[in-house]
Amino acid sequence: MKNVRLLPENKTGLAVIIMGFAFLILFWWYPLIRTFILGFQLSGVGRLKESWIGLAHYRALFSSKVFGKVVLNTLYFAALIVPTQIVVGLAVSMMIDKIKSRVFQRLGLLSFYIPYILPIVAIGILWKFLYHPSRFGIFNFLLIEAGMKEPIRWLEDPQLALTSIGIMQIWQRVGYVILLYFAGLQTIPRIFYEAAEIDGANAWQRFRAITLPLLTPTTLFVAVTSTISAFMTFEAVYIMTLTAQAGRGGPINSTNVMLYYIYFNAFDNNRMGYASAAAIILFFMILGVTLLQFKFIRQKFEY
Repeated sequence: MKNVRLLPENKTGLAVIIMGFAFLILFWWYPLIRTFILGFQLSGVGRLKESWIGLAHYRALFSSKVFGKVVLNTLYFAALIVPTQIVVGLAVSMMIDKIKSRVFQRLGLLSFYIPYILPIVAIGILWKFLYHPSRFGIFNFLLIEAGMKEPIRWLEDPQLALTSIGIMQIWQRVGYVILLYFAGLQTIPRIFYEAAEIDGANAWQRFRAITLPLLTPTTLFVAVTSTISAFMTFEAVYIMTLTAQAGRGGPINSTNVMLYYIYFNAFDNNRMGYASAAAIILFFMILGVTLLQFKFIRQKFEY
C-alpha cells in the first residue's frame, strides 16, 4: 500500500478539522459528560473530595416542592412564549410581505428586528422601568389615565410577574421570528397563489392549503429554537425580579425558572452536584419537547 502524501492545502484542512474536533470535545462533550457525572456526586467549590452518592440529588429534586414549581414555571413560560411568537411572527411577516415597496419592507423588518440585537441587560432595565409599580411606570401611567384607580404591581404580584417577563421576551424575540417567516414566504412560488385564485380559493383557503404547509420547515425551526430559548431563560429573571419586596426568582418563586434555579444552587448555594442533576433534567426536558415538535409539526402540516 502506497503512503498517502498530504499536500499543503490538505494539511491546512486537516488542521482546521482537528481544531474543530478539539473545540467540540473541550467546550461541548467534556462539560456535558462532566455535568452528568457531577449529578451523582456530592460536589461544591472548596470541597476537597467529591463523594459518590448515586441518585440522591435526583430524589431530592423530585421530592422538592420548589423544584416542582420551577418546572411548572418553565413549562408555562415556554407555552406562553412559543405559540405567541409563531402566531405574531407569521401574521406580521405576511403583512410586511404584502407591502409593495422594498424600502418600506426593509424598514418594517428592521423596526421589529432591532430589539432582538439589543443587549438583554439594557432591555431588562428598560422594561423594569416600564413596569414600575407606581404612576412613574409608563404602563401604569397610561392605565391610570384611562381610568384605573390603583397601579398594577407587575413584577411584585405572583400572578403577574412571570407573564410580565414573558411579554417582554416576546417583544424582544419576535423580530427574529418575523425575519425567518418573511424569508420563508419569499421562497413560495407566486404561481401557486395565482392558480388557487383561478380555482376560486379564498384568502383563508390559500393560507391553509399553500402558505402553512410550505412554511413547515420554517415553523419547525422557529418552534424548536424558540422552545430552547424559553427553557434557557435566565438574564430576564436575574435582572427584572430583584426588588425591595422580593428577591430574584420571586415573589414566592413565581418567576423561578430552570436555568436560574440551576445557577442559584450552583453558585449561591455551592451545590454543584445538585445543580448538575437539575441541568441534566433540563436537558432531557428540552430533548423531549423538541422530539414532540418534530413529530407533531411534520405529520400535521407537511405535504
